[in-house]
Amino acid sequence: MKLQLSIWAENLKSSGFRQPDPFAVVTIVPKELGAKPEIIGKTEIVPNTRSPDWTKIFIINDFQIGKSMNLAVSIYNGETSEKNKPMGSALFEVGKVLGSPGSIMGKEIKGGGLVVASVESAHDAGSVRFRLRALDLINTEGVMRKPDPFFELQRLRESASRVGSRVWDTVFRSTSIKNTLNPIWGESFLELSALCGLSPNQKFRLALYDFEESGNHVFMGEAKLTIDELVAAVADDGMSDSVPREKELKLKNAGKDAGGVIVVEAEVTKPETASDEALPLGSQEPLGAADEEEYELAGSSEEITVDPLDMKALIAPTFANYVSGGCQLHVMVAIDATATNGDPRQPTSLHSFQGKNDYQTVLETTCRVLAKYDSDQLYPVYGFGAKIDGKIDHCFHLSKDEKSVSGVDGILSTYDEKFKSGLIMSTPRDFSEVIRKCTDASLEELENGHAYSILLLFTNGTPADVSKSVEALMAADEAPLSIVVVGIGGGDFAMDCLVAEGNGGRDKVRFVQYTSVESDQDALAAAALDHIPEQLETYFQSHNLYPNPEKAIGEIVVEPYNEATDVNVPIQISDNGDPVVTGSVDSQANNGATTSAAGETKMQQMMNHGQTFLTKHKKQVGKVTRKFNLQAKKEIKKKFPQAKFFL
Repeated sequence: MKLQLSIWAENLKSSGFRQPDPFAVVTIVPKELGAKPEIIGKTEIVPNTRSPDWTKIFIINDFQIGKSMNLAVSIYNGETSEKNKPMGSALFEVGKVLGSPGSIMGKEIKGGGLVVASVESAHDAGSVRFRLRALDLINTEGVMRKPDPFFELQRLRESASRVGSRVWDTVFRSTSIKNTLNPIWGESFLELSALCGLSPNQKFRLALYDFEESGNHVFMGEAKLTIDELVAAVADDGMSDSVPREKELKLKNAGKDAGGVIVVEAEVTKPETASDEALPLGSQEPLGAADEEEYELAGSSEEITVDPLDMKALIAPTFANYVSGGCQLHVMVAIDATATNGDPRQPTSLHSFQGKNDYQTVLETTCRVLAKYDSDQLYPVYGFGAKIDGKIDHCFHLSKDEKSVSGVDGILSTYDEKFKSGLIMSTPRDFSEVIRKCTDASLEELENGHAYSILLLFTNGTPADVSKSVEALMAADEAPLSIVVVGIGGGDFAMDCLVAEGNGGRDKVRFVQYTSVESDQDALAAAALDHIPEQLETYFQSHNLYPNPEKAIGEIVVEPYNEATDVNVPIQISDNGDPVVTGSVDSQANNGATTSAAGETKMQQMMNHGQTFLTKHKKQVGKVTRKFNLQAKKEIKKKFPQAKFFL
């Protein structure tokens, strides 16, 4: 899965007298102790601000939901007198960001301020290389001076903070050219997915500003166009003093002419696998499909009119698009309670009480990965193959009240309580009733909006009647459901027939045996879960269900600073501004990274529940209003006296 990461920060602290000039370096922090972090990129410097909105897009290749990936964002002050002094850092687990509301997540940094990360799908839509110049711009500086123009390319998208509101989000910012009404900018390069999202024909905004040291840049004019229109506007002999102006892009400011932009060159490079075939739209109204509407200009009170977006062509959406659009993932768990597992009171039993058994290990490993994407954190936990009230039951709740349990810890404690309660384990083994139960539940969830369910079925053997379970699997073809069968123990699992026939109508079943990957927990999760994104995409697209626009959220959850997961990547900034990793991450930071990837501790869960921040869209950063649940704080302090809060 290919993703793109964007970052911004708010209220950074600086020891200097001047406003800082922040930039950030993003690195992949390896799980292995002693391994060197890998730099994936550096942002531009945003001068004179404590709340930088960087336009640099970082591409993350080959992300898998079953494998943890930790990214460190290290911030530095590029202001001359500070000499690239560190301003703080934050560690983000990519899957956790993707699974957060709106696929946006923030973290406090040591010393004050916060960093926010946003993840979305990066389609192989190609790239555009271009060069622009402007002629006869309006003079925003009066008679004695001339402006310092720069331009931004902005993509229309849902506001992160105001439901139903749309904003122009800057995805590219040029350098400013000093003291001129006729600037010529250098060659630029941009990924099309960052500019156009799912629609190659989506209009974007070219906006010009007069650079001001204070950061309050003066709007000079705008034009709205598509990539095709940009390429068609390439001028003949665009760099000459007498360049023909019939193809120039006319700039407007409050309805008045504001000069023109000449496209000196523009070339689109498409990937070899690109397809021009348009996909049908689902029933949901695509972003911008209505008539002309008024949209708010991000970072300004100015109102502007935007043409409707052309959504006739749509790039095939990905798992990340569905999750970012608010698709709910629901995880269901089923555990084998047949007598072949052995008496839990005996050390040889697969359900043994003596130490952590294999069922507990695999439950925790797989469920913690998927928990990042399950918004309500409520899990139905079923058993099959035991006697309940004297009768064999192939689908019963493990919880006492027969309700879903809360969190991964709830799954583990419910399992522990049930198998220590004197459960009468029996035979035969039958998957069919659990599969049918979860099939019906997944269809019910879909009626409430975009939702996809995942059944994790843990067993120590093949069902007694394979054909019966195959029938149940085939009946799930039309359900938004993936089924992962995890084999526990060293038995002979004859699952080939079950998987092959169960996938006859649609790929939805995967079998993985724990003993084959038990030495590597990441390998277990990857083997069990790596197929789920493609199965989700195939199901929704085959049913003409396409992603909603990126989910608008009123609150961005910001994790408080936690020293245990803090990371200090040893980076040296060279004289020409290039970052270089000079060593490995120390053991404490590496330990924190692993903890963050594997799952939250109880303290972190309580903190996240108790503390959220209201924040504006990243183009409207300003004062952050904090709402904190004081009762939650008291509970944390009571259970964890060493907990620190930065209020």
